[in-house]
Amino acid sequence: MSADNIVPEASGATAAAGVEGAFALAWQLTQLYHSPLHKTPIGHGELADRLPGRSALPDAEQSLLLARQVGAGIRKFLPTPEGQRASISTDNVERLLAGYPRNPTAIRQAIWDLHVDLLEALTVVDFQLGKSYGLGRALAETAVMPLSARTEDRGALYSELFSAGRLQEISSWLAELKTCFGTHAAYAVYGTLSRWATWMRGADLTKVEDPGAWLSRQGHVWRGLLSGEKQATDLLKATDFVQAAIALLKRISQLSQRFFWSGYSLIFLIVIGAVVGAVIGIADLGRVSQGSRLAAQVVVALAALGVTAKGVTATLGRIVAKAQSALWDSELDESCAVAACRLPPDAAVSRRPRADIGAMRSLGVAPSQPLRTAVSETANAP
Repeated sequence: MSADNIVPEASGATAAAGVEGAFALAWQLTQLYHSPLHKTPIGHGELADRLPGRSALPDAEQSLLLARQVGAGIRKFLPTPEGQRASISTDNVERLLAGYPRNPTAIRQAIWDLHVDLLEALTVVDFQLGKSYGLGRALAETAVMPLSARTEDRGALYSELFSAGRLQEISSWLAELKTCFGTHAAYAVYGTLSRWATWMRGADLTKVEDPGAWLSRQGHVWRGLLSGEKQATDLLKATDFVQAAIALLKRISQLSQRFFWSGYSLIFLIVIGAVVGAVIGIADLGRVSQGSRLAAQVVVALAALGVTAKGVTATLGRIVAKAQSALWDSELDESCAVAACRLPPDAAVSRRPRADIGAMRSLGVAPSQPLRTAVSETANAP
């Protein structure tokens, strides 16, 4: 269907608050699209002594439940006026999933059509919702697709998932939507994706365990952070806060040294010197030098303009306070990114260089050749 038929109403504040929901909606639909088609009938399982949890439900029932969750999300973002039929719904997908036997092609086509309708409609509602929905789809694919791919295809799949253009688009979405997600959440996801891209560039998958399971674990963290299910700082331990504080002190020390040798510190010292000269001059104008008298005149002029040593000090104090807050936030960003990382055990995870902390630059760098896996290496052997 055409997005022109969708006429939703949403304020900017409502749309911004719904960015996390749009991300979760895309993740659920992507997971449903790439999940295997279960051949068993819909059912609640066999009667047992204990009530079943969600993970204990039959696979086919879980797929239907996921489709119903998507339907609930759609009704939240695209409410239907009373008395009218919903223009976008999961009715067709749920009907096909509940049927038996199931038609795999029909189910995938129905999910495909639903995705396109949602992408168009959410983009019409608010461009931030559309971007967040696209971000959810892209990150979900990165975490989900390797698990369902054939082993011999995974090398090429990893190269595609971590291709330059794809990484650039994802990092751009994260940067643009950073303030719409929870505090430190977007940067933590950016930091982990950056480390995964770096690891993939140097990894020889013929010698390491397939990272698909670890990407799946990483996906759980991404989803929790960007859907609002978990706060980024919840991932931190007490030692992480201490490490961030130490890093902050080092950065402040470094910046203080740079300020001391800059022209701004010279201006501050001149003002202080002028004040001292003025005090001396006022104490005994008859015995002061011409330079001290000139300093006194400078102070009088500066005071007339509202520039005094006390005023300069107060201004510098406010600047330093704001800088400390921003620097602390950036150090917590980095701590959250390190804590959120789920790379394979052989990968070293450390803090980025100080110059890169807090920055969300494009991640558009990827391997120039398809990554090799043990199976593909064997298949290509003479």
